Amino acid sequence: MSLVLYSNPASSNAMKVRFLLAELGLEYEREHVPLARPRPDWYVEIYPFGTIPFLRDGDFELGESNAILRYLADREGRADLYPREPRERNRLDPLVWKPRTACGSASAAGRSSSASGRGSRPWSCLRSP
Repeated sequence: MSLVLYSNPASSNAMKVRFLLAELGLEYEREHVPLARPRPDWYVEIYPFGTIPFLRDGDFELGESNAILRYLADREGRADLYPREPRERNRLDPLVWKPRTACGSASAAGRSSSASGRGSRPWSCLRSP
């Protein structure tokens, strides 16, 4: 089995990747990554960003759940899940990335996102554990 998903059951970002893997009928190995920060050294060694999820497909490695979803749909030739044509993809991309802009301009500018109650990291409002 060449697919390995580094994830945690409590991560909603990892959950959507697991849902797609199930939809595609793909077998994969699951490696548990603790949510606690800092992440374990073994995980940061293989994925320096330390976010969850992370996918390994043979010698190809990819982080960021939305990128993983796109990759898997492309890998399996599922244009019904993610279109192959750039113009069609551009109709879908704003829907996928829209939640990222919902944090507001203060967060996007790298200032504190304390208004969201999620911390001061610019990306803290973008990602669940």
